Amino acid sequence: MFILIGDDQAHKQLPSTLFLRLLQLAIACTDRYEPWDQDSLVTVAQHHLKGVQSPPLDNDSLRFPDIQASVPSVAKAMALIHLSAASYQGHLCPELPLVTPKTFLDFLDTFVLQRQWMTLHIKNRAQRIQNALENLKMLIERHSAHTTLVFNLEEQLKGSHKSLGRLTHQIDQSKILYKRQLIECRQQENLIENLTKQRDALRAQYEAFLEQMGKAFLGPLSQLQVADFEEIRSYRAPPESVVQVTDALCDLFHRETGWASAKQLLCSEDFYQELVFFPKEKMTDAEMIKLNLALKAPGMSDADLRAVSIPIASLAAWLWAVLCYGLAQRRGLPTGLLLRQVEATLAREQARLGQYQFQAQELLEHSLALSKNLENAQTSHKRVVENLGQAQCGKHHKWPVEAALLTPMHSWTTELQKLKGHSSTVLGDALLCSAAINYLGPFPPVRRQELLDKWLALCRGCQEPLGPDDVAQALKQMQKSVATLPKNPLLSTRSPFSLVSLLSSESEQFQWDRDMKPQAKSARLAALLLRSRTHYFSCRWPLLLDPGNEALIWLKPLPLEEAGRLANGPTNGTGKGFKRNKRESKEENMEDEDDDSDECDKTKEQKAEEKRIKETKEKKEGQQEQEEKEQQDEEGPQSPPPLDLQVFSGASPELGPQLQEAAAHGLPVLLTNMELGLDCPELQWLLQREQLSPPQVQPGFCLYLSTAVPLNALEKGEAQWERLLLMLLLQGPWRQRPAKFLRDVVRAQGELCRLHAHLEDLEELRLKEVAVWAPYRRVVWHGMTIIKALSSLQNLLPLFHMSPEDCLAATKRALNSIKGEIHRREEVTCRLLQLKRQLTHQLLGSTVATLGLTRVPLVGVLGALALLRVARKAPELERLALWPGLAVSPSIGCEKPAPGVARPAWLGLRTWHECEMLEVLPPFAGLCASLAGHASVWQAYLSLSSSVLGPAPGPGAHPLSLLQKLILWRVLRPECLVSTLATFTTSLLGRPLDENLSAHTIPFEHTQATQPILILLPPPGHPTATLHHLTVIQKLAARHQQGKKHLKVIALGSETWDPVSIVISSLRKAMLRGEWLVLENCHLMPHWPKELLQPLLGLLDGAKAVLTQHSMPVFWDQSLELGHVLVDSVELVQQGLSVQPPSRVLPLLLLHGLLLHRQLYGMKLQAHRGHWSQATLTHVLQIQDQLCASLSNPSVAMRELAASVFYGGPVGDDKDREVLISLTRACLSSSSGNGAQPHTPQYLLATLMPSPELKELDALEECKGQMHLLPTPPEPRICGLSAGSQTWLLRRQSRAILSALQRCSPTWVPAARGTSRRAERRLRQRLAQAKRRLESLQAQLTEIMRQEESGVGFGELGLSAPLPLEGFLKTEVLELSQLVGALQRDLDCLLQQLKGAPPCAARRCAAVAQALWTGRLPAPWRPHAPAGPQPPWHWLRQLSRRGQLLLRYLGVGTQVPERIFHLSAFCHPRRLLLSLRWEATFAVVAPTNFPACQTSSSCQLPHKRQELISPLHFQVANSPHPTVPEMGLLLIGLQLHNAKWDPVAGALQDSSSSQPSPLPPVSVSAQAPAANDLPPRGGLAVYSCPVYLEGPLGTTRLHRRKVLMHLPLPTKLSPATCIQRRVHVCSAPLS
Repeated sequence: MFILIGDDQAHKQLPSTLFLRLLQLAIACTDRYEPWDQDSLVTVAQHHLKGVQSPPLDNDSLRFPDIQASVPSVAKAMALIHLSAASYQGHLCPELPLVTPKTFLDFLDTFVLQRQWMTLHIKNRAQRIQNALENLKMLIERHSAHTTLVFNLEEQLKGSHKSLGRLTHQIDQSKILYKRQLIECRQQENLIENLTKQRDALRAQYEAFLEQMGKAFLGPLSQLQVADFEEIRSYRAPPESVVQVTDALCDLFHRETGWASAKQLLCSEDFYQELVFFPKEKMTDAEMIKLNLALKAPGMSDADLRAVSIPIASLAAWLWAVLCYGLAQRRGLPTGLLLRQVEATLAREQARLGQYQFQAQELLEHSLALSKNLENAQTSHKRVVENLGQAQCGKHHKWPVEAALLTPMHSWTTELQKLKGHSSTVLGDALLCSAAINYLGPFPPVRRQELLDKWLALCRGCQEPLGPDDVAQALKQMQKSVATLPKNPLLSTRSPFSLVSLLSSESEQFQWDRDMKPQAKSARLAALLLRSRTHYFSCRWPLLLDPGNEALIWLKPLPLEEAGRLANGPTNGTGKGFKRNKRESKEENMEDEDDDSDECDKTKEQKAEEKRIKETKEKKEGQQEQEEKEQQDEEGPQSPPPLDLQVFSGASPELGPQLQEAAAHGLPVLLTNMELGLDCPELQWLLQREQLSPPQVQPGFCLYLSTAVPLNALEKGEAQWERLLLMLLLQGPWRQRPAKFLRDVVRAQGELCRLHAHLEDLEELRLKEVAVWAPYRRVVWHGMTIIKALSSLQNLLPLFHMSPEDCLAATKRALNSIKGEIHRREEVTCRLLQLKRQLTHQLLGSTVATLGLTRVPLVGVLGALALLRVARKAPELERLALWPGLAVSPSIGCEKPAPGVARPAWLGLRTWHECEMLEVLPPFAGLCASLAGHASVWQAYLSLSSSVLGPAPGPGAHPLSLLQKLILWRVLRPECLVSTLATFTTSLLGRPLDENLSAHTIPFEHTQATQPILILLPPPGHPTATLHHLTVIQKLAARHQQGKKHLKVIALGSETWDPVSIVISSLRKAMLRGEWLVLENCHLMPHWPKELLQPLLGLLDGAKAVLTQHSMPVFWDQSLELGHVLVDSVELVQQGLSVQPPSRVLPLLLLHGLLLHRQLYGMKLQAHRGHWSQATLTHVLQIQDQLCASLSNPSVAMRELAASVFYGGPVGDDKDREVLISLTRACLSSSSGNGAQPHTPQYLLATLMPSPELKELDALEECKGQMHLLPTPPEPRICGLSAGSQTWLLRRQSRAILSALQRCSPTWVPAARGTSRRAERRLRQRLAQAKRRLESLQAQLTEIMRQEESGVGFGELGLSAPLPLEGFLKTEVLELSQLVGALQRDLDCLLQQLKGAPPCAARRCAAVAQALWTGRLPAPWRPHAPAGPQPPWHWLRQLSRRGQLLLRYLGVGTQVPERIFHLSAFCHPRRLLLSLRWEATFAVVAPTNFPACQTSSSCQLPHKRQELISPLHFQVANSPHPTVPEMGLLLIGLQLHNAKWDPVAGALQDSSSSQPSPLPPVSVSAQAPAANDLPPRGGLAVYSCPVYLEGPLGTTRLHRRKVLMHLPLPTKLSPATCIQRRVHVCSAPLS
């Protein structure tokens, strides 16, 4: 067995038991495969087609291509088709093996069968037409026909004599061979009987041996009790013998030795079960040897151990039993091997006996067939003799038939010419039909046609990419260029090509029309794929994507009769009356003579002769009818009766027995919803089709797998033509009189003319009906387009589905909203427009109610685009340009235009590349030149807001459409996409989708009694989990049950609080009482017991679909937009939760809304997420009522409780608490609404405050109205935020909605080739570059450290620099040198692995390799990244820059080092400030020792308990040339966030930019500056600004442990505003 692992998997960390797991999988399932490349596919196809024979050239008019000469072309086409289907399947469902090598083998077999059947069909059809034409010509050429008839009869007589002699000889030889074969069968049976006895004896011996081993193991195990382990675990210092036993036990369980590990093992919950079910059969020789040595050690005897502890002796006895079991197992191996050898020999001999018996049966059947042929030959010989005698006595006449038969002769001659052309394209036609049957079933209808078109172009020789590329496909359709077909096609195909005409007949299509079956092309194609006769011969069962559940319609009746008819081969003699029955011809000739003799006088002798002939004919006809009846009785039992199709559902609990019974009886089965029955073991057994055989599966059984996851007049006319053809085929020229035959032909042609006229009348009526229904069809198309657009959400949310019932309910609601009669035609147009609008909002509104308010922008965009598609204003290529973009297609990327225009500096490389791609579209031609030539105009246009509705400045003379401007904004301003899409949606939809919805809407009215609601909760701790679902369900139940208690909550997932028995009993009681059921914590159920599923079967159709397939999902993600939160809070108050007036409640509601809304910003504004929900607000409102009733100053108490308990209690970070206290004061202060400044929380509170003259209900409604008017997102300053923070949020939301739209899109594009190789090559380059950089850095660090050790170069530096600061720098250099050495070893190890070395066994190397492959910072490196995790290559570059700065700080290459530092250059930046304080302390405490430091090699630092002097003093140096303080330093590279620095005033001020503001150098001094040195503050407040290290890509962890220091910064803003906006300073990463 070979286990194949891809290149991309080899780079991952593989567990040690990987190959054991692969071995187990390979034993359990043999359907593991490795995809074949094109060369392998071509080789397999050529080998498979090598033995296929071409049809015999028995008809000169039909020229079938030679299959052997076309094998290379066929093999190449088949390989490319398979690769194309595999590429498409990778986008459809890569998890399912729908296109495998087994599929390709089925493709080969299907092609061979399809080619044979098509060849037979063409031959049969051509033969019938030729026979009919010959019969027609035979009426004109009677003389020649009669002479030929006599000659043929004489030749047949000669051949009959020869055939009789040959058949007699063959029968004798067959009897002799049959007797010999029977003798061999008897000998083989005797041999098998002896082998069976030997096998039984060995099996009994081996089973007795296994039973003895089991008893030997169970004896010691039964002596062990659970209480024994408690005694063993009670040892605190166990004796040596106890430790020896536990060490042996640890080795056996692959644990570390030692009493701690053994005690942990003994404390495991299921330790006794692990002993009982210990896999003793899998013990290796090494484990047994180790266990043997351990048990034979001194002091390990049973007596010694019992003297110490009886439980430990019992445990050692169990170890001895395990050892003895393993030794006994190895002693029994020879017996087992001998038994298997005997069984294998017995199987071979039985197979050989079966072969002998089969050969004997074949000989017997061959003898019977020869006997039957002999009888038929004798009968035929007698008929030939009789017909020859009658033909030689007959006469012939000339009949005038030319004028009546010209029309059918012309029609059938044309048809025959078509068949001749079809015979030359049979290979290509059969290839495409076979590919469609084998590959197109699982694909949606659109993808089926797309694949078929590409395969057809491949056969015609066109150079077209066969992979999925929707962008290139849309571009091809837009260009509409007339492609010239190559002169030398790969395989010839019919033109025009039609699968329906190839896989079905016109008569079958007409029959389907008469049966009122669906007439859509996609439905008919699905029917042909399902009814293909090749399913009875393939290696796999047919799988059909059937969202409409139409499989049952097409499978009744089953397509068995046509398969049997075509399998019999062409009927060469069909329709040739003179060859089929000469006796009838003779009699009909005599009858014709009798008819002609009526015109003249007849003699009595002639009349007597005629009478005698008639009597003879009647007698012979009676004998013939008797013979035909007997022959039918004999042949009747041979044709099987029609089989009844069995229809089963994958959700049925009795699926297994039903499938077994149908397979045992050989009945075909249609399995609907097959995805729900994949867990059924019987279905899994039947899916392995190659392993099925009688008696479990009888012939005739076929399993159809179906899944939903997704003209009368013309008929009669064609039937009349077919009837006329049959009349000529079945009626010989002498069957009836010529005059009567001509009359029948004329009548048939007259009937054809009448039916054609009737067809024209029906077509005219149909067109009138279409004109009446045309306006209403546009409404239907409108709704279908919206439903199709919304259905794409299932790609993003797999549990969401647009069921037909939901769509019908939305349509009914839209119709009910439009009532009244229509009197004028203008009213119809207005009513249809209103219906479209209502239907749009009903469909979108129901979708929003299911998905929640967080998905409103996404649903709105999909709905708006659907409206553009209905209006034909959204071409497919422009929609693809919106997302995912034209650059995703490799074909577009290769053919991108080269405008020759230099990229402007204000556009990035990626944006410029997308602009070049957009020039493929005609409306965007010249875009790059316009952007470069009119840069100022474009920048001014893009700086506006909502300009997607206004005119764009270019690029052409024609104005851009709404969708085209949206594409421009998506490319040029991707950070504004969310606001641009909001404007786009509002301009098309008008009213907002959430105007009638709340955050906790459950569409209860849309559900059914048998359709549960599946509530999908966000993860625990997620900011959107602000409302508990049980609260809403309780209110909903109380409203619908008139206050009665009809709600039952059943907890699942853990038997500690609700065992399964209690759950089942509670479930049954609730179902009997008609209560509302809530199955809580369904996701915690590891599996669903049958006892629990059985009661649910009365509600649902399938056990497996209890929670997903047949339920209505409701996504419980609550919106955090300020307006939504405030409206929900007001509705909560309206329910009577608070008795206080709105003026007292509204501040609390605003505080709650602001805190929840700020959670949208995540870690951008806080160290930890706040865990507040609606339950918090409910509790706060209740406490407020109590405070107002009991205290005189309830507002002050409420403010303190809210800041410290209700909202501030869970807050653990100091800075987060400061923000919370500031917001609480701003909202709950008594003067917060009086004289508030604009754009503050106080101003928003004053805006929302209702008029005091209004009553309470009216005041709350006025508040809700004001809250609905709040913009989304709100103005940032009223939420205590900066404009830059909101810009960051919009950018984040824009990326999120674009990602969601791309994941929703059903667009398929080919993946980039060579991704793994390119990734490996890129990793090699990065490793080599990083290694060179680290080697250079290590060399510099080693040199400076060597100079330090030798005393060269550091003496002067040490004499002049303060010791603490110098020691800190040297420590940083030493640590950096050690880190660089470790990094070099890590990179060297990974480079060796990339060069082919085996993977390193060290955990550190494995962790580093795995992280670097995935582009993450390895865990061993993270402690050395103080700014947090970041891209590893970025961190390595930062490391090199750090080393250079540290060397410069030490004064390498300079006389005196400058004391200007960058905090990001240090691994421990706090120690820099601490060393500065130690310097100051050293200078004050030991001034007399400082001179001594200049003459001694070391200086004594102050004692570690010595208290440091006054703290450091910080000051922003606004001067252009700042100086370093005498006892201090300068910090550079600092940046200010959420505010900006005013260099003129030297203070903080408000900023509207999202970019950080550079801060001047900061002077840090250990001495307090003089009064003259302090800058004038001008009455400005001072804000203590925290300083952090900035991470990569501008990310900063605002945790209190990450604060380096606090800078006292003057501010024009109030300190409260700075706190709310989280103004902070970051040390920028090194550049």
